Amino acid sequence: MLACRSFVLLTAALAYIGGTSASTHEIEEVNPSTSAGDHEIEEVSPRWKPPVPPGSLVTIPRPPTVDEYIKKLSPERIEQLHSGLPEHADPNPYHSIPFYGRLPIFDLKSPSNVVEQALKDYRSVLIIDDATKQVSQVNYQAFRLSKVAFDDDKGALFLHSLDLNVHTLHRKYFPVGVGPIAEPKMPGRVEIDHLPHVGNIPVLTYGHDSLGHMFSAANTGLFRFWHVREGHDPVLVMPRTALIARAGTKTEDLQVNTVLTLYGALTQQYNPVIASLRYGRPIPLDERHMYSRSKPVPLLQYPRFDTRATREQMIQALQQRGRFRYYDNHAASDGPIKVKLLNHRAPPGVPIDIAIEKLSGSEIAQEGLLKKLRAVRLRMLV
Repeated sequence: MLACRSFVLLTAALAYIGGTSASTHEIEEVNPSTSAGDHEIEEVSPRWKPPVPPGSLVTIPRPPTVDEYIKKLSPERIEQLHSGLPEHADPNPYHSIPFYGRLPIFDLKSPSNVVEQALKDYRSVLIIDDATKQVSQVNYQAFRLSKVAFDDDKGALFLHSLDLNVHTLHRKYFPVGVGPIAEPKMPGRVEIDHLPHVGNIPVLTYGHDSLGHMFSAANTGLFRFWHVREGHDPVLVMPRTALIARAGTKTEDLQVNTVLTLYGALTQQYNPVIASLRYGRPIPLDERHMYSRSKPVPLLQYPRFDTRATREQMIQALQQRGRFRYYDNHAASDGPIKVKLLNHRAPPGVPIDIAIEKLSGSEIAQEGLLKKLRAVRLRMLV
C-alpha cells in the first residue's frame, strides 16, 4: 500500500516537472521571434546624436597673405621711428637677419615691429610667403607702402633657408646696418679636427653646428665648411666672402654623404677617435719621424691603446712608429684591431693613409702570451 502511494506521488511530481519544462520551452521559442523583431526596428530607427554646441569645433587659422601682412604695417609708426639701432643694441636683430645685398629678408611670421624698423633703416625689405615660395619687395617712401615683384626669388629663398648662425657669422666679416653697428660677439673656438671632413673642409651636422663650431671652421683650413641639416641639401658656407654660401653640386653632395656614412659606420663599430683618423681633418706626415716610422717595430714595443686614448696619442704613435694596436670592448666591436700607415715612406706634408684591420688568430695568441709573460714578470718583481 505504501509502495503504491509512493509511485503515485512520484508520477505526479514528474508530470508537474514535465509541464513546467514544456511551458518554459514554449516561452523560449517565442522569444527569438520577438528579439528578431526588435532587432529589425533598431536597424531602421535613426541613431540619436547629441547637438553640437556652437563654437566647439577647432579651426586652424589660415596664415596671412603678403597683402594682409603689409596692411598690419603702419606708415605712421615707421615715420616716428629713429633711423638705425643703438651701437650696442642687444640683441641686435640685424646680426641674424638674412640679407640679399642690402635688402633684409623676412617672412610672414616676422614681428611687424622689426620689419617696420628695417623699412625705416633700408626703405625696402623682402617678404617671403613660405606657402607659395613667392618673394615680394616692399618699399616705404613718403608715408606710403608699396609692393613690387622681386626678380630673384630663388636667391632670396636660398638665403632665407640658411641657419641663422650662418648669417650671424657672416655679419662678423660683413657688417650691415645703418649707423654704427657693432660686430656680433663670437663664442670661443670649438675643436673640430675630429669631425668628418671632405678634403680640408669640415662637415658640420646636428649637434656639432653651433656658432662656436662655425667660427672655428671659418678660421681654419680653407675658411669654409659644409653644413648638413635634416631636410636640407648640403650647403658650402663661405662666411668670409660676400657670396656667404652656395648649394653643393651633385658630385659634392655625393662626396659629403659618402664621408658621413663611412664616418658613422666606423664610429659605431669602434669610436669617433678611430673614425677621425681616416675621415677627420687630414693629418700631414711630419718630417721629424720619417726614419723611425719606416723601421720595423718589435712586438713588445708596439703602441697599444684602449678606449681611453686620445686622438693626439694615436696620431703621435702613427707619426713615430707607423702603427698601433687598439683594444675595444664596445658592443659592436669585433675584437682588437691594428692601425698602420700605408704611406709611411711618403714625403712630409702628405696626408696619412691608414689601414684598419682585425688582428689575426696568431696575432691574438701572441698578445695573450705576452700578457701572461708580463703578468709572471710583474709577480716575480713583487
